[in-house]
Amino acid sequence: MSKMWHRLDNRICIGGPHHRRVSGKNARPLVQGMTIFDPHDSNGPDGRKARWPSVLGTFALHAFVALFVVLLPPIVYDAVVSSRLASIEWLQFSGGITYPLYAVYWIAKLRNPRARFMLLHLILILTLIFFAAFASNRLTPMFVAFLPVVGAAAPLLYAVASWLRGNGRLAVTCLVSSLVALLIAAPSSVLLIYSAAISPVSNMRY
Repeated sequence: MSKMWHRLDNRICIGGPHHRRVSGKNARPLVQGMTIFDPHDSNGPDGRKARWPSVLGTFALHAFVALFVVLLPPIVYDAVVSSRLASIEWLQFSGGITYPLYAVYWIAKLRNPRARFMLLHLILILTLIFFAAFASNRLTPMFVAFLPVVGAAAPLLYAVASWLRGNGRLAVTCLVSSLVALLIAAPSSVLLIYSAAISPVSNMRY
């Protein structure tokens, strides 16, 4: 019996059916209903208390990041408007880049690669639409209005290449992602072109 306790290597036996966690590779229950438990394991009976500071810290961090994402764009806009760079319109809205970056951060956590690819592609299209609509003026070339459509149709080329290589699943993913993005990009480009066409008539800006 003394040899058995010596082999436990400073581990504690805790009885009860609720203690199911075993610490160490060779740790096995001595008696049915008893489990070998490492007192240094944070997942033990007192592990719940240790998790609360971690949960609160994670929540505070995400709350701070979300607040930073929301407040940075208006701060950048006010700073640019009140400076000598007020004539650069795209710079006024440059703070809005925090929105797609924050969305990309959460999308990157998805485990499904197909959903992750389609959502990232959609975020790219929405960013291009925002850039073409708010960061352009009358001197901006007309091809800028077609950027959302070009970005939405880009995966079609990769879909054809994947199909020729025999990777049908990737080809279908690119095809579906491109079709969904085109449903948003095509009407947006039409509105941008229409706004650019009527902007010389009045003081409208697209």
